[in-house]
Amino acid sequence: MNFDEWWQKSLNVTIVKKGKLASVRSRSLLFCLCISTSQGQESESMANALEFFQRGREFDVKGQHQEALVEYTQAIELDPNYVEAYFYRGNALALEGQPQKGIEDLQKAAAILESRGQLEWAAAMRQQEEIIRQGIQDGEF
Repeated sequence: MNFDEWWQKSLNVTIVKKGKLASVRSRSLLFCLCISTSQGQESESMANALEFFQRGREFDVKGQHQEALVEYTQAIELDPNYVEAYFYRGNALALEGQPQKGIEDLQKAAAILESRGQLEWAAAMRQQEEIIRQGIQDGEF
C-alpha cells in the first residue's frame, strides 16, 4: 500500500507493513497539501526541487518508497523549506521502518509552517506525527 492510500483513509488507516495488515484509528483531518514551498519565490533551485519532489511522488504511488526517499531528500537539499517534501518523506520513512526519522521530518514541516504563521497546517503535521507515534506503540512499525 502506498502513502496516498494510507493517508486518504485517515479515519480508519490501514497499513500493510512486511506482510502484516494493521489498522490504526486516526484523529487527523483529511487535507490536501497545497502550500507554496517558499512563499511564491521562483528560482531554478526551487524548480529543480519540484522535479525531484514530483519524481518522489511517482515512486511513492508505485509503492517504491526507497526510491521516493532519495528524490524527496534531493528536493529538501535544494529547498530546505519544502514542507511537502518533509511531509511525504516522513511518511515514507515510517512506512519503511524508520518511524522516528519520519516523526523528525514531520516536526520539521510543522516548525516551518509555524514560522510562516500557518498554524492550522502545522497542527495537521503534529496530528500525523501522533499517528506515527501511536503506530509505534501498537507495534505497526
